[in-house]
Amino acid sequence: MLTRARELTVLGLNSGTSADGLDLALVTVPRAGARRPQFIAGTEQRYSPTLREAILGISSGESVPPDDIVRLNTALGRWVGRTAQRWLHAQEQRPDLIVSHGQTIRHTPVAASVGGLRSRGTWQIGSLSEVATATNCVTLGNLREAAIAVGTEGAPITAAAMHRLFADRASCRLILNLGGIANYFLLPPLDSPEQLRAGDIGPGNLLSDQLCRELANLPFDRGGRLARGGTIDTRLRARMAEWPQWRVTTTSTGREQFGAEFVARIRRTMRQHSVADILATVNAVTVDAITARIRRLTREFDLKQLYLTGGGRRNSFWVMLLHESLPSLSVTDIDVLGLPGDLVEAAAYAVLGASTAFGQSQEIIGTNHRVHGKARLGQMAWPAEGP
Repeated sequence: MLTRARELTVLGLNSGTSADGLDLALVTVPRAGARRPQFIAGTEQRYSPTLREAILGISSGESVPPDDIVRLNTALGRWVGRTAQRWLHAQEQRPDLIVSHGQTIRHTPVAASVGGLRSRGTWQIGSLSEVATATNCVTLGNLREAAIAVGTEGAPITAAAMHRLFADRASCRLILNLGGIANYFLLPPLDSPEQLRAGDIGPGNLLSDQLCRELANLPFDRGGRLARGGTIDTRLRARMAEWPQWRVTTTSTGREQFGAEFVARIRRTMRQHSVADILATVNAVTVDAITARIRRLTREFDLKQLYLTGGGRRNSFWVMLLHESLPSLSVTDIDVLGLPGDLVEAAAYAVLGASTAFGQSQEIIGTNHRVHGKARLGQMAWPAEGP
């Protein structure tokens, strides 16, 4: 029984806001105590262009036939399951548990009235039953939906797992995730989990990726080369920074706030500029929003180090701007802490899932960017022949 095991081998699966592919991280997670979870192996598997366009089309907020969403939920779950099974077979591994985050297609952290009831919500697709059937492993998912049920915004949900993976024994650590959405994790010393802080800051790669697709027919600005060749329009940098969307007042955000309409406004505002100048300026405004939050945390907690994770850490233009804006911090790749930066979220989901399988509650971040309470996250899907 999973609940009685002393440790579990767990495969965490993640597809982030950028929707560029699936991250897989195999982790050994002890039940409790001083031992950290141990990363075993991992990989990244890209979506085909057709599958990615289908995901982005449904995530855009435009009207989509319900039948298309239902079918993509099943198809994506089957692809995820078969991809995981092929990799596990090559590794000669069979995990005790698979934890699949799924692909977020809508996230609404602000409560509104529906049917006379006030509610917030989140929606991740990628059928758990398809994953469980393809891998013949017990599969856990619907993590964000479970977090919504206990009264939070459903994001961020990995703070407790990040603390277990990366907290120092003596001092605070600050981690900045530069994914499609940028978010931070302030990790107190290992024996003080109640002081956890985490939250979304605003867009990370999301705007740059969308502009690259629309203006340069590229999936993203590899290494920041296009932006590095452009010139930042300082006047527009200051003007766009005043747009109200940048003032994120919730703990979580996503494409709903920084999606197609926001990108269209950027294009109208900068229609006379080159692609390189647009990317340089938009990236500068994006990093300004990120560093404003980081500076506040740095002053409050006297931090000296910033660890970067997520795909944006490979964008040399972004890293240059971070160094310029945060001269008091040493900016370092999170790989130095022993886990590949591209697989951090997948590993964190593995740790979250193990806690639930053990029957343990974990700290959940609430709407005030601090710990809201404790909960067990996720729902199980069993393979056809049972556990």
